[in-house]
Amino acid sequence: MVEWFGAVQSQEYAVARWSIGLRARRLRDSDVERAYAHGEILRTHVLRPTWHFVSPSDIRWLIELTAPRIRAQMTGRHRQLELDGRLIARSSAVICKVLEDGEHLTRAEIQKQLEGSGIDLKNERLGHIMMLLELDTLVCSGVPKGRQHTYALLAERAQDATSMERDAALAELARRYFRSHGPATDRELARWATLTLADVRRAIEMLGGEIESLEADGHRMYTIGAAPRRSPTSPRCMLLQIYDEYVGGYGETRSIVDPHARTHTSPAVRLPFMHVAIFDGVVIGHWRPSRTKGGGVVDLQLAAGLSREVRREVDAAIAAYEAFVRS
Repeated sequence: MVEWFGAVQSQEYAVARWSIGLRARRLRDSDVERAYAHGEILRTHVLRPTWHFVSPSDIRWLIELTAPRIRAQMTGRHRQLELDGRLIARSSAVICKVLEDGEHLTRAEIQKQLEGSGIDLKNERLGHIMMLLELDTLVCSGVPKGRQHTYALLAERAQDATSMERDAALAELARRYFRSHGPATDRELARWATLTLADVRRAIEMLGGEIESLEADGHRMYTIGAAPRRSPTSPRCMLLQIYDEYVGGYGETRSIVDPHARTHTSPAVRLPFMHVAIFDGVVIGHWRPSRTKGGGVVDLQLAAGLSREVRREVDAAIAAYEAFVRS
């Protein structure tokens, strides 16, 4: 599933696993965690300066294609942090050395090594240094230590990762996006992948007859492959994490937020319930994984006045999430 999408947003790791579970039949949380621990899926900064799940075979060409514009966007912040080339080179040498021969270290363990080498990690320097090493295709996610994420050398963790000629990479990324997100616009792909519109339009041109275009709501949209038919048994209600591709994978054409739903809960109540419950593509409430031991699996805040039919679908969505996390 991750390879089908190209990259899947994973900013919040715990609920990002659910985004995978929603889209793969009979998958459980333990399956996703096992795949992550074994390196069958990796987690790194790519596309935009945020975390994504990617396939080991795709990680190198995806980063090489999208990293230049990500670096450019972060230049101002790196100047504020005084992250110059010399400091980054020193940090890179230390980190790559301590990760040799299959070592997987947490961020705290890496921090200790850097500070022991006399590198000042004031403010947010460490996080940005690690991101830059990811964008240089030097490090990526390693085997977790308990609940702590680790870093490993990308060359050791993804030995089959390959580079790709830039035009071929552009076309392949557009193929992955439009087959998994389509119909969508060229601007939405540019936003999703931090590419220029010129690059996206070149990719669409290279795809030729493989890609189809249509007009909808005044927008020219693109898709690859026939739209899947909705099964009579498909759920009408889903619990989505706020960074899910269905929520964040679009821009100008896709808004699933019903403006009337916003009146049902105050901002003070909605803030901790950041994830969304949708019914037929419209937000009907907000949720979060339960923080109460021995209770239900989710805390839920629904809009008022929902019908019994909708509430039955909500119960089914909760049951699906519970089956995933309690596997």
